Amino acid sequence: MSVEQSFAVALHSVSVLACVAPKLVTASFIAENISVNPVIVRRTLVHLVKEGIVRSQPGLKGGYFLVHDPGKITLLDVLKAVRQNGEFTRRHGFPSAKCEAGVAVEKVLEKVFIEADQAMYQYFERVTLGQVLAEAGVRPLAQTG
Repeated sequence: MSVEQSFAVALHSVSVLACVAPKLVTASFIAENISVNPVIVRRTLVHLVKEGIVRSQPGLKGGYFLVHDPGKITLLDVLKAVRQNGEFTRRHGFPSAKCEAGVAVEKVLEKVFIEADQAMYQYFERVTLGQVLAEAGVRPLAQTG
């Protein structure tokens, strides 16, 4: 799955958790609500737990819950959880070493992608889950810790 897709699944997952807080919910519940395979949601939740955004409570009545208030979780926090050392913006193919123009453009293009990623990271650091939910017209049920 691409970084973009992983990020979307993660953002939707934490959005669901924010909207049902403080209730614990299963990965299957989240998957059903965001129309994604439960296995993909479970894998995503593992990363969110490792990053400290989500916690899990084992047991028959267990499930997942959001650790922090949505206003304290940035989009960058969510991205870092699922990025796994991949850049958000991706290149599609490389020029032939025989093509001087292609090789020269590739060097410039690499710089463009790096600068685009940096600008996106700076933006994601300023935007919170709470702001995303507010702009979407969705209100979390309860504030978390």
